[in-house]
Amino acid sequence: MPRPRWAQVRRFCQLQGYSEKSTDHWYYDKTLLEGVQSRTKVSFGHEGEQVPPEFWRRVWFQQLRLRSEDDFWRGLEGGHSTVRRAAIALGGGAIARLSGAPPARCSPLHR
Repeated sequence: MPRPRWAQVRRFCQLQGYSEKSTDHWYYDKTLLEGVQSRTKVSFGHEGEQVPPEFWRRVWFQQLRLRSEDDFWRGLEGGHSTVRRAAIALGGGAIARLSGAPPARCSPLHR
């Protein structure tokens, strides 16, 4: 699957209702279900460049919190993009997946 240009990442965020702020970069922020934040940034002057392969997975998976690259392309066309259910930190340093079912096991966070 091709990697997008940074301008397409900006357009995705605009179409999907992210708030936009520009200071030293364009910053995009959106509160998802369960109050989880989705955030990314695009540097000025790099819009025509393709997102480097070492950044692309981080952008769509960790920052935009999408389930797949296909969700990015669907969202770029103005369709609904599916976000991942979040893993959130719970008291006591354990994490659990918000999937509607109790987790099989919680494990401590490692630093």
